[in-house]
Amino acid sequence: MNNSEIKRNIWLEFTKAKAIISPVLALSMIIIVSIATKNDDYSGDIYQNLLVCSAIMIGIILFVWGMKLASESVTSEISDRTWIFQRMSSISAFDMTLGKLFGSTVYTWYTSMYFFIIYFFCAFHVDKKIIFIKFGVLMILFALILHALLLLVSLSIVKYSRERGHIQKNATFILGVILAFQFTSVATKFLTADVYESMKWYILPVTYANFILLSALFFASWLIVGVYRLMRVELQYDNTPFVWCLFLLSYIIYFAGITSGMPSEFDLFSGNIFLWTSFYTLAIVSYCTIVSETFNLVEMRKAVDRFRKRHWKELAIVAPIWVPTFGLLVITTAILVLTQLIYGNTIITDVSREHILSALPIAILCLIIRDLGIISYIKTSSAKKAPFYIFFYLLVVYAILPIFFSVADADIMLHCFYPIVKDSFSLQIIPLAIEAIIATYIFWSRRKNILFK
Repeated sequence: MNNSEIKRNIWLEFTKAKAIISPVLALSMIIIVSIATKNDDYSGDIYQNLLVCSAIMIGIILFVWGMKLASESVTSEISDRTWIFQRMSSISAFDMTLGKLFGSTVYTWYTSMYFFIIYFFCAFHVDKKIIFIKFGVLMILFALILHALLLLVSLSIVKYSRERGHIQKNATFILGVILAFQFTSVATKFLTADVYESMKWYILPVTYANFILLSALFFASWLIVGVYRLMRVELQYDNTPFVWCLFLLSYIIYFAGITSGMPSEFDLFSGNIFLWTSFYTLAIVSYCTIVSETFNLVEMRKAVDRFRKRHWKELAIVAPIWVPTFGLLVITTAILVLTQLIYGNTIITDVSREHILSALPIAILCLIIRDLGIISYIKTSSAKKAPFYIFFYLLVVYAILPIFFSVADADIMLHCFYPIVKDSFSLQIIPLAIEAIIATYIFWSRRKNILFK
């Protein structure tokens, strides 16, 4: 093994005592469950009981304990003042990614290995063995997803918090606990599904169990890629937007395949399901990246300078991630609107009326431009207090004021906050377009001197 980071974690985590404790713990579980089954304390046979108990132990060790270790793999080193030395070392971003992802959790994987051996052995001796074997693989993939996601979030927090000098070590672990509870609903669906129950992904029939497994593999792979790219940033390498755009395209293809096999209510998209899926995916991702991206004045000035000099390759490296995402959104919106104008509007048939959705993409684009201008203005005004001001703005615009006008029977004012599909083309677009122009003007007139210094 040539990965120095994994070697370092093995030296730190493993002792002779800890190496012996893991198999002893697994053997103790076998003995206790065997005695309890023999004494009729548990219903079912020995294999079924061992299967359940080993899955519980895997959940405790690999999910709970492993999540905590993964979430603290970088933040704890920052707190201990050792992360700066690792950033200055010669280790590659790929080796560091594997080292932090698997090295920090190496002992939990080692301990879980014994329980996985018990689990898979028992899975061959129970009913629905195929489902339980696949569920074991799913547990491995989902543990990898949780560890990679928490490491990804912790690296994002590090990037955001470095200038503030304070790192929240427990924030990512709390997120992991919430997501781990979501796994129970997936597990219930997985274990109660018929082995041969199928769905359609585009025109391809696939069983639910296989689709969940392939989806877990898809997201685990991209999360590891995401960790790798953030690790490159930490180690001061440059990233191009190509991989990010490839992720967006693959996610659009993945999700459009799901929606294409859904029932007839999706016929309202008149065969444009791929374009609509692309639009909504890019709109959501654009908005999330606009809100979450930190404002780095030096990087923004570099991006503006590269744009003015038409150095496109260098611009792609220094531009914030929301820039290519928003660019793809604008292109998708134009294609979607043109498609509807050429081939006819998308119609929702209601009991009393028909609602034209052709204005919706333009209205949502105007909404994003409006919030982009305001959020950018906030970030350039006060970097440290920006998260609070942004949260307050979103709360007022999307909750407090809409509720106030609804209670006051002034529903016409709701068009100033978000598009309402049931109303006319002009009411959907004009208020948001005016707000987008005003927000853009305010930001440009007040902040252009900062960007062009």
